[in-house]
Amino acid sequence: MFFLQKLAKRIETIPDRVAISSSTGNLSFRQVNNIANQLVEKLKNKQNIVPFYLQNTRFVLPVILGIWKAGKIPMPLVSALPLNEALKRVQEVEWNSLVTDFVVTDYDFTNINVEEFDPDKNISFNFQASSPKYAYILATSGSTGVPKKVFLTEENIKWLLSELYPLIHVNSETRFLFSTPYSFDVSLTEILSPILTGAELVCLPTSPSKTESIRLIPKLINEEKITHLSLSPSFADALLTIGGPDIFKKLKFLMVAGEAFPIDLAKKLKASLKSGCRVFNLYGPTETTIYATYHEVTLNENNYVPIGKPFSGAIVKLVNQEGNKGELYIGGKGVTQGYVLDPVKKREKFISEAGINYYKTGDIVEQLDNGELVFLERMDDQVQVNGIRIELGEVKTIASEVMGVKSAVAKYQNGRIYIFYLADNDKTAEINHKLPRYLNPIIIRVPEFLYTYNRKIDAKKMIEKYYLKKQYLRNDTKDIEQELEKLLAKFNVSALKDLDSLDLVRFIIEVESAFKIEIEDAELNQINNLSQLDQLVVKKLTGNNEVKGAFASEVDLDNLKLLFDNFSAEYGSEPIIASPTAQSLFSQGKTSFSILEFDLKETSYTEISRIYQLLTELANKVDLLNYAWFINDKKLEFRPILNSSIPFLVTTGEIKRSDLEKIMYQKPGQPIFIALVDLSSSKLRLIFSHHSLDAASANLLKKMFSNLYQGDELASALPVSSFASYSKFLKKQNEHVDLAKAIEEIPETKENLNLFKDKKLLHVISFPAKVKDVDTAYIQGIYTLAKAVISERHLSQVTGKLALNIRKFKAFDAQNVLGDLHATLPWEVKATDSLADFKQRYFVTKQLYQTGVDYRYCLFNKLGKNPEFLSVLKKKWKAMNLSPNYLGEVKSVQAVIDEIWQLPFKANYITMVSNHGKMYAILYGNLLKEKNIKLCIGGKELVVKNQILEKE
Repeated sequence: MFFLQKLAKRIETIPDRVAISSSTGNLSFRQVNNIANQLVEKLKNKQNIVPFYLQNTRFVLPVILGIWKAGKIPMPLVSALPLNEALKRVQEVEWNSLVTDFVVTDYDFTNINVEEFDPDKNISFNFQASSPKYAYILATSGSTGVPKKVFLTEENIKWLLSELYPLIHVNSETRFLFSTPYSFDVSLTEILSPILTGAELVCLPTSPSKTESIRLIPKLINEEKITHLSLSPSFADALLTIGGPDIFKKLKFLMVAGEAFPIDLAKKLKASLKSGCRVFNLYGPTETTIYATYHEVTLNENNYVPIGKPFSGAIVKLVNQEGNKGELYIGGKGVTQGYVLDPVKKREKFISEAGINYYKTGDIVEQLDNGELVFLERMDDQVQVNGIRIELGEVKTIASEVMGVKSAVAKYQNGRIYIFYLADNDKTAEINHKLPRYLNPIIIRVPEFLYTYNRKIDAKKMIEKYYLKKQYLRNDTKDIEQELEKLLAKFNVSALKDLDSLDLVRFIIEVESAFKIEIEDAELNQINNLSQLDQLVVKKLTGNNEVKGAFASEVDLDNLKLLFDNFSAEYGSEPIIASPTAQSLFSQGKTSFSILEFDLKETSYTEISRIYQLLTELANKVDLLNYAWFINDKKLEFRPILNSSIPFLVTTGEIKRSDLEKIMYQKPGQPIFIALVDLSSSKLRLIFSHHSLDAASANLLKKMFSNLYQGDELASALPVSSFASYSKFLKKQNEHVDLAKAIEEIPETKENLNLFKDKKLLHVISFPAKVKDVDTAYIQGIYTLAKAVISERHLSQVTGKLALNIRKFKAFDAQNVLGDLHATLPWEVKATDSLADFKQRYFVTKQLYQTGVDYRYCLFNKLGKNPEFLSVLKKKWKAMNLSPNYLGEVKSVQAVIDEIWQLPFKANYITMVSNHGKMYAILYGNLLKEKNIKLCIGGKELVVKNQILEKE
C-alpha cells in the first residue's frame, strides 16, 4: 500500500523525529509505527471494517495505519456523540471489533484499547495482510440519523493529497494543526501529512470549556509555530473576532472549506494576506474525496469568493443550465465508490456518461468567464453548519423517534437549525441528547404547526410566535436585562443555551465590551441562562456579590445532628484510600470543607422535591456522593454507602463551618457529603468534608449539577465518575514502585532554609511572568523564586514539592472523576540551571507521575517494593525546602491574601497566583530579606519584589 510504503521510508530515514505533537505526549515516527504494529496483532481474524472511537487525537494516525497494516478498512465514529449513539450511526455496517483509547464494557464486540499499548515496544506482526478494495469509510451529512457511508479507495486519497500538498507546500518543515474532528473528511488532509511529507501534526487539546477550546487555537498558532490550518468560514470568522485581524499572520497557509466563503471574511483576512499567509477556498463533497476545486484568495474579490477551478484529474460540468448556471456534476479521479451499502441511493447520485463517472452534487453554481465556479445554493434540504453537511430530513427523523413526540419538523433559518415538535410533555432535553453536540439546534415545543399560504411550514412565523416573543415580551425588564437581550438578539437567539460554541464566544466578547467587565471561563461555566448572566453583570458592576441570608437556628442544628447521629447503613467491604492531603490534614486534626453554592429559582415543596430527585440521580453517577469516612490503623479511608439515601436537609439559615466540624467529624461511619437547602437565601449548598473534593473537581461538579438543574442535560447522559476506580488504579501503580530507585528520583536537599513563621507577618513576593497554563506557571514561578533565594542566600540549590492536578494518565482517564486528585511532585533548581534545564526536568517528572507513580502516596500508604527504603525516602522527602501550590489566575490578589491570613499554613508553604502578567508567591516564612532582587532569566532582566505585610 502506498501510504505504508511512505511510513516505511520515514522509519528508515527519520525514525526519532516527532510525527505527532500533543499535550499528552509526543509520538515519533518509530513510536507511531510501534503502536500500529501492536494493533495489527489485535486485529487478527477480525472482520474487514474496523471502526474507531478515540478521545485523544494523538492516537488517530497510528490507529489508521495499524488498520491498514492489518489489511482492513478504517471507519471513524463521531466522538461528539456518546458511544452508544455513535454506534447507532453504523448499525448497517458489519464489524466485530472497536478500537478505543479507554475501556469499553457491556458490549458484545471486541474492544481494543490502544491506551494500553507501549509506544516504545517494537514488535513485528507475523501474517501477510491482503490489500482491501476500499481504503477508508466516511459518513456524510454530519453523521446524523443513519448517514450514508462513502467508500474511498487508496487511489482516491492518494490522488487528492498528491494534488493538494504541492499546492499548499506541505513538506518536512510543515507544522499542521490537527483541529478538524477526525470523523469529518477534511481531517484526512491533516492526519496523513506526516506520513506523506514528514510534516509534524500538532494536536488540538480537548478542553472542558467551549470558549477555552476556541480561544486555544490563536494561542497554539503562536506557541507551536503552526504553518498550516484548515477551518470552516464560520470558525475562521470567530477566531478573527477573538484574536483580531493579525491572528493568522504567522501562518503560511490557511485552508477554508465546508461552507460558502463570505466576501466580508475575505476582507477581514486582508492583514493575513498582506503578511504572506496564502488563503485557499477549497470545495468538494465527501463523495468526490474531500476537495474537487480550489481558489486562492487575493485582495481583488469584490462581491463573492469563487470555489475556483478543478484540481488536475477532476472533471466538472454544469447540467440543466440556464445561461452560465446549473447543477454541478463532478467526475474524475476523486469520484469514490460511493454508497456501497445503499445501491439505490448510489444509483440516484452516481452516474456514468461517455465512460466517465460523475457525482451529482445538488449544488447550483455559476461559471465565470475565466472558467472559475461560484457556489449559489443547494437543491435539496441539505445544509451546512460550521462546515458540516447536515440533512434536515435526518434531523427530523431523529426528533420524531423520541418517545412522546407526535410530530417534528426541522428547518434552517438565520444560520441555525430549528426543530419544532408536538408533544404532551417537554421532550427538548431528550431530543438534544440524541443529536451530535456540534449541531446545537434550537428546539421548540409548539402547540401547533403554522403554514404559509401554499401549505408549507412557516418557520419564520413559528420562530417569532413560539420562540422570540415568548422570551422577549416581559414587563419587568431592567436596563441591563434589556441590553443583554439586544446583544443576544444579534445572534438570532433568545437563550444562552441556544448559542453555538462560536457565537457564545462572540456574544461574551460583546458583553465584556458593552459593560467594560471581564468574564472568566470558570464563571461562564456556571452561567446557563440570561438571568444568571444578568446577576453576574450586576455583581461585577456594583460589587454586590450576593444576598445574605440568616444563620441556622438551634432547631436546624439539632435536626442536622440527629440526621448524622441516627445515620445507619451497610458499607462496601473494600476500602477506598483517601488522598495523601486528606490523610495529612486528618492526622493533624485539621478539618476541611468544599462548599458548592447554587441559587434556587424557588423553594416550594415541589421544587425542593425535584432537587432531591436530581441529586439522587447524580449520586447514581458520582460515587463520591455515597461515601462514609472511617479510620483504619489511624489512617483516613472511605467506604461506599450501600443502602441509604443521600443526606438532605432543609434549613431556615446557613450552617456555620464550626457547627459542620462538630457534626460531620463526630464519628466514623458517617457520610462525607450532605445537601442543604437554605430557605433564608434560597440557596442549595453541596458540602463535602475530609478534603474529599479538590477545586478542579468542584468546578466540574458545579457545571454538572447546574446543567441538570437548568434542564440542559439529563442525568442519564452524564459520564460515570468513579473515585473508587481511580483509587484502585493508584494503589495498583504504586504497589510496584521500586522505593530504592525512588530515592534517586528525589533531590538531595543540601541546605536548610531555616524558615520561621510569624503569625503577624506575611511575605508577598512578586515578579513579571507570562502565565499560559499551570505548567508554565510552575516552571516560571518556581524557577524565578528559587533563583532569587539562591542569589540572596548564595546557595547551590533549592528543592521542594509542588501540587499538580493530574487527570490524564497513561493507562487511566480521570478527566470525569470527582475527588481529590492532587499529586505532589518533587523538584530541584540548581544554581547552574538555565530555565530550559529546569523545564526539561519538570516535564520528565510530570511524565513519570502521569503513569500513576506518586512517591508521597507510597509514603502515606507504605506501598512499594523494597519497603526497607521507606524511612530513607521519608527523610529525603521531608527535608525538601518549599511547598508551592499554584491556584491559578485570580482577579484579586488582595482577596487571596485576606484568605491566607485566616489559614494556619506552615512557614514553607507557598500560595502562588497570577494576575495581569505578574506572579505572586505568598507565605508566612521569611524566604527573602531584600526588597528588590535583580535577576537575569532567559537573557532578560527582571526584578523580584518582596513585600512584608503586618496583620492589623
